[in-house]
Amino acid sequence: MRTSGLMSILILVALLSAACSPNRQSYAGPGCLIHLYTLPNLQGSGLPVERDTPELAEEWRATASVKVIYGTWRVFSDRDYKGFMGDYGAPAVVPLLRPTGRLGSLQCIKPEPPPLSAY
Repeated sequence: MRTSGLMSILILVALLSAACSPNRQSYAGPGCLIHLYTLPNLQGSGLPVERDTPELAEEWRATASVKVIYGTWRVFSDRDYKGFMGDYGAPAVVPLLRPTGRLGSLQCIKPEPPPLSAY
């Protein structure tokens, strides 16, 4: 009886330890980040974007300037990654995105690697 009770406690401890362990799919590093602005020279309303966006909302199609924080971004004038406008790698500031008022989609083509650990 004493062995089966000890075994039950060990199983319970193992289950609780697994439930409390950190998520193995935790954030790994910078990746991709671009800020869109409604006016030239990074002015006006801003919108941070972290992932591929096949179709921007209508109010963001008029994006006038961008700032690339992480990664390399490919921008397109049309939705679904059509109408190539250019590639921009971090760090980059595009004070006037051309053609203006035509941003349809954007895609991170090269995520920035995670930082080196300080071990």
